[in-house]
Amino acid sequence: MHRTKKISAVAATAVTAGALMTFTWNSAATANTSHQQQAKPGSAAAGPMFASNMNNRCLEVREGNTGNGAMIDIWDCSGHLSERWVWSGNGEIRNELSQKCLDIVASNHENGAGVDLFDCRGWPAQQWRWDGTQIRSNMSNRCLEISGGNWYMGATVQMWDCNGGSHQQWHLS
Repeated sequence: MHRTKKISAVAATAVTAGALMTFTWNSAATANTSHQQQAKPGSAAAGPMFASNMNNRCLEVREGNTGNGAMIDIWDCSGHLSERWVWSGNGEIRNELSQKCLDIVASNHENGAGVDLFDCRGWPAQQWRWDGTQIRSNMSNRCLEISGGNWYMGATVQMWDCNGGSHQQWHLS
C-alpha cells in the first residue's frame, strides 16, 4: 500500500504568469503538481526555490550557514537545499537545509530591515504571505526585496514598502 502523508503545513499556493499552482510535498517524495521534484531515495521531496523576477537568481542562505542569524542573499539557482524553502500553513517559510525560518532581524518594522534565518518560534517577524508575485511580511506588510535592485550574485535582501518593482517580485522555480 502506497501511503501518502499529506502535510498541510508544507503546501504552498502561488500565482505565476496568470496560472494558479499548488505545491504539496509528501513522504512519498512526489510533488502533486506539474512541477516535479526529485529527491534521494528515503528522503522527502525538496521544496521549491524562490527566484527573482528581476534576474532569475534564487533566494538562498548565504554560504549554506545553518546557524541562527545566517544572512539571506541571492545567487544563481543550483537546486541546493540552501535555496529550497517550504511554506508552512501558519505563515512560516522554512529553509530545507536547516529547518530554520526566514526571519526579519530584530522584528524591525522599518524600511531596510535585514532578513536572516532563525529558529522557528512563531514570532510575528517569521510570518509571511504570498501576494501575487510578492513575499510580504504579515508583521509590517512590507515586501521582501533585493536590496537596491542589485543585480549581482550575493546581493542581500531586505524589507521595503511594496512598490511593484521586479526586485520585489518572485516566482517558484
